[in-house]
Amino acid sequence: MVIFLGFFALFALAYFIPTWLAFSKRHPARWLIFLVNLLLGGTVLGWLIALIWACSEGDSVPAEHAQKLPPSIGVSEPAQANLFQQQVSAPNSTNGVEQISNELLRLKALLDNQVIKKDEFDQLKRRLIAM
Repeated sequence: MVIFLGFFALFALAYFIPTWLAFSKRHPARWLIFLVNLLLGGTVLGWLIALIWACSEGDSVPAEHAQKLPPSIGVSEPAQANLFQQQVSAPNSTNGVEQISNELLRLKALLDNQVIKKDEFDQLKRRLIAM
């Protein structure tokens, strides 16, 4: 019985490797990968599709949402986060309040699309408000 449970646990771990990869990489389609893995993973083809999809880069912002976001939001998560941190500097226009509110909206969009994490959002927001 113990051997059976050991094999079952090992099989379950191997079965959900694509899901684990997708969630650890914060893949934008991680929930769809989970569904494909759960429902079709029993077939070798379904498991391979989920694995290849999880290993792909994917867009940090899905194409259908890209047009709704401010133009400063890019595709590459690390590059976008670094670029955005550089962009959050003292407002140089006469309408500083409007610029800060626009920057806060962009930060919120980045957070909602999981380009930046909550703690990064809070840090950048504090920096903006302190200006």
